[in-house]
Amino acid sequence: MHNASFESNYILDFNSNIKNDISSKYINEVVRSFLNKLSISEFLYIEPENQITYLDFKNRSVKFNYFYENIMFDALKSDSSVKLRTKVCVTFDKRICDKLNVDSGRYYNTLSVGGVDLVYFILFTLDEVYDYIYNNY
Repeated sequence: MHNASFESNYILDFNSNIKNDISSKYINEVVRSFLNKLSISEFLYIEPENQITYLDFKNRSVKFNYFYENIMFDALKSDSSVKLRTKVCVTFDKRICDKLNVDSGRYYNTLSVGGVDLVYFILFTLDEVYDYIYNNY
């Protein structure tokens, strides 16, 4: 999903012919393994151009509709509760990932609403991504 009303100026992303390969083979495998350890099997990625950072909040460029368009768009009412799929932002920004998952050794953080973790920011380092590239190309 691409939200035309908001794009962060602070997100790094690979824009090359290997981007899909890195995402589908390496990053997806790591994210699935990480979330499986938290008993989360269903999730959606927030595309890099729709991800947010602290600077977006600081500069007040994130409007309230961002949350509906990118995080809560798939809300389903079930009985008396609302269910949302977990969303994932792959990030290279260590500043926003201050929690360490001991099982995976990976840093992350969450965006929670009402005490429910809705978005996981999962840290990847450029070194590990380039290690994958160097070992596979």
